[in-house]
Order: sequence, then structure tokens, then C-alpha cells
Amino acid sequence: MKRERLVATLFAVGILFICGYAYSGTFTELYNQGNEAYRNGDYFEAIEYYQEAIQSGAVNEALFYNLGNAYFKANQIGNAILYYNRALLLAPRDEAVKNNLEYAKLMTFDKIDSIYDKHFLLKFYRKFLLFFNFKELYMFIFILSILITIVLIIVILGNRRALRRTFLRLLLIFCIIEFLVIAVFVLKSNDIWQNSAAVVMVSKLDVTSAPGSDSELLFTIHEGTRVAVDESRADWVKILLEDGRHGWVPAENISYIKTF
Repeated sequence: MKRERLVATLFAVGILFICGYAYSGTFTELYNQGNEAYRNGDYFEAIEYYQEAIQSGAVNEALFYNLGNAYFKANQIGNAILYYNRALLLAPRDEAVKNNLEYAKLMTFDKIDSIYDKHFLLKFYRKFLLFFNFKELYMFIFILSILITIVLIIVILGNRRALRRTFLRLLLIFCIIEFLVIAVFVLKSNDIWQNSAAVVMVSKLDVTSAPGSDSELLFTIHEGTRVAVDESRADWVKILLEDGRHGWVPAENISYIKTF
């Protein structure tokens, strides 16, 4: 019985290893083929290879960045901005991604002033919130939890009073840092521009006062404009612009940035 369990376990591990290796090989091959096509100026072919890599399950900032570049070269500005934003979610401090995104935004029709840029504290808050990605925050919380556990064990089991006092101070410092990291994580998790941001994918999009094409027209936005989805109803979504304006649009005309 034990031998059968051991064989079954080894078989399962082997299958997982083979699948992981096959996935890695597929992604690398498609990614390299996309890069080769891009270098040859075959941007539409590069897009096909990059999209196949994504469909294989790849979530990678370099892949999203290169796909954004390919779309930009193919003059598909909405898709370029979409994938630059996806790359930025994974690599929020990458200057190349940020610079290319800003350059692509210059090609868009809408020039929207963000309310966050009008107030110093709001601007600082946005930059602070965007400095780390979710994966980094997860890692910080995990490491700090381990350190707190180790220090707590030392405090409980330690015999020397001076040593316990030192580790108590260390424990307090780690607890304060973890509290701050968790606070940032919670704020980031509840930020609409982090979790429900989207990009307009059609050349012209009318924003109405309520769901339905017969509703009052409020204003018009264009391809590449970033919005946040505040509410959804059937095939319509209520969007929010960075200048505070809001209204309803058909859901099929936007693509969410965070899909992973």
C-alpha cells in the first residue's frame, strides 16, 4: 500500500514537472518568435506570437511591454496603451514602460486632467500606492510574518532579560512595518484604478447618463482613454474618468487592464 502511494506521488510530481517544462518551453518559443518577427518589422506577426504566448497562460511584464510596442508600431494605439498598462501593473517602477505609455498617450485624442494631479497630497498618495505591485506586497507580508514569528518565539523562550528586551523592541518594529504594509495592500486592493481600470478600444465612444443608447448624451471619449469601471448592469458599465466625470457605455467597447 505504501509502495503504491509512493509510486502515485512520484507519478503526479513527474506530470507536474513535465507540464511546467512544456509550458515554459512553449512560452519561450512563442516569445522568441515574436521578438524575431518584431525585429524584422513584421509587427502583425509579432502580435500573433505574443498573443499565443498569453493564451498559453503567460503573465509577464516583458511580454506585455513588447506586445504594447508591436501594437504601437502597427498603429493600434488603444491596444498599445492597454498592454503598457498591464506591464505597468507587474513592473510599476519600470521607466521604459512608463515612458512608452506616456508617449502612446500623446497619440490619443482626449487630453484629460487628472484630479489627482491638482493636489499635492493626492498626487503623493497615488505615487505611493503605485510604487509596489501586489506580488511584492504579498512577499513583504509573508517575510515579515515569518520574522515576527521567529522573534516572538525567541521572546517567549528567552531567559536573559536584556536579550528579551531587545527582541521585544524588534518585535514592535516588525509589527509596525507589517501593519503599514497591510494598510497599503488594503488601500491598493480597494482602489478602483488598480482593480477596475479599463481602456477604450473603439475610435469614438459616446457616454450617456444611463444604460441604453436612447439615454442623454453626456460627452464623448476616444480610443486609448483610460477609465475606471464603477458599476455594471447587463451589457453596460458605468465608467469614471480621471477628471471626475462619469457615465454609461456599452461594456464591449472597453477592455479591462487587470485580467490576471
